[in-house]
Amino acid sequence: MRNIKNIVENLKELSVHLSYGFLFVVATLFNAFMFYYSDLSNRSVFVITFIDLLFVFFYSTRWINSKISNISNEAFLDFLNFKKEKLYFTDISGFLGEQAFVSFLATFIIITGKRLLEIDGLLGGIYTGLLFIISMIFTSLSASRMILILVYLKWNKLVLMLLFLMLSAIMHIFYIIGLRIGASTSITWL
Repeated sequence: MRNIKNIVENLKELSVHLSYGFLFVVATLFNAFMFYYSDLSNRSVFVITFIDLLFVFFYSTRWINSKISNISNEAFLDFLNFKKEKLYFTDISGFLGEQAFVSFLATFIIITGKRLLEIDGLLGGIYTGLLFIISMIFTSLSASRMILILVYLKWNKLVLMLLFLMLSAIMHIFYIIGLRIGASTSITWL
């Protein structure tokens, strides 16, 4: 009887997610196509599509979290290649390398997104929004791995707080540098 109640509760939750998600996706697509076929510029369509896509992602995070909660902690830590032993040079260089990769990805998003914006605002908004979300997930996982390593070292809380602030600053600075490089670059061969 307990399993049936769990199944019914899961189905109710799924139906709520699907109905709200379906309505939100339909509204977003209607919004995008309505602006796509109106007299708005490519830039306006791009911005509206990008923002709509971010709203869809933020709305779906509850559903994504419910799916992620089914993954065991050990499997997630194994995915992050997390070791509870101590801090190694490869951990630091790996974090910085991952942040440099995300900075390059931000530059790539801006350069190719500008080119797509010239061609079509709707496609440019979808492309840029999806890559932006992927890059944010990647940089967040990288920072999370580094934070987990530092937490397991059991250092002083003040030192940990300063290190967390430093990691956050590094993460944001790398991404902003990538965005600025992309914004200042004009490549005509794309």
